Amino acid sequence: MWSGAAHVVDAMEKWPSSQEPTQTAYGLAHGTDLTFFEHLAGNETKAKHFSDSMTFMQSAPELRHDFVHEYDWSRHARGTVVDVGGSKGAIALKLAENYPNMKIIVQDRAEIITHGPRYANTNIEFQAHDLFTPQPVKGADVYFLRWILHDWPAR
Repeated sequence: MWSGAAHVVDAMEKWPSSQEPTQTAYGLAHGTDLTFFEHLAGNETKAKHFSDSMTFMQSAPELRHDFVHEYDWSRHARGTVVDVGGSKGAIALKLAENYPNMKIIVQDRAEIITHGPRYANTNIEFQAHDLFTPQPVKGADVYFLRWILHDWPAR
């Protein structure tokens, strides 16, 4: 991700006001016409590094939020929560520890879910899901989205 930082101005000059996910500083830095996630999908090592960096960012004190205590999750203690873009399930694990009867489904791209841990004896399920396809889980109490909408241009 950081490699693209040096090409932000270049990308803005090359594609002024672009909303295309293939016209990015990351693409210039890596010499690709693919989207960020398409490029990751073709390289298991890069996909794992990205997944690990998201986990690291969630653990950094200045970036971490106490989602378990900042919202009244007890209202959904026996319900279903879908953590869309939930990476390796760090938030889901905290919810599961506090609400053992809550069904928690962590959704993320297949290449992220592949590298995710599996928590034994918990109420957490991992599911590969693309944000731009119909949501397969219907009627959940909460669809939790965090740190994912910034990756996509407004259309």
